[in-house]
Amino acid sequence: MGAVVGIVAGLIALLGLLVALAHAGALMMYKKAAVEKGAAGEPTRQYVQTRWKAAGASAGVALLGLLLTTGESVPLDVIGMVLAVGGAYLQVIAAAARVQSRRILRAAEAFGMSPRLHADELVPSGGAEFVVTLPASVAPY
Repeated sequence: MGAVVGIVAGLIALLGLLVALAHAGALMMYKKAAVEKGAAGEPTRQYVQTRWKAAGASAGVALLGLLLTTGESVPLDVIGMVLAVGGAYLQVIAAAARVQSRRILRAAEAFGMSPRLHADELVPSGGAEFVVTLPASVAPY
């Protein structure tokens, strides 16, 4: 039974690591495209710059999780699986939240509304980094 748990945990941890590395790869592609655009790509380049630490930490946690699943201990297999999936999951959730926010703002503009964001007013939440990727009318101050 322990061998089956180890194999399943290892596969899930490997998948988590691949997702985390895919996020880092996407950031590299965004940065390359932003550099090629020159001044027009500066907001995207700044956004990517703010996400490197989170992407690196996520990949590191996922790698640690994968390494934990290589042992013979079922509890370590489970902990490793949770770490690997958790690291990747946080990146996916953060990216999905930004995509959803962007969709909502575009839909509001399509209906003639003039949305405004009050990013990072109470606590630093990464909102300011998100705002730089949006049209200037969304965060006019």
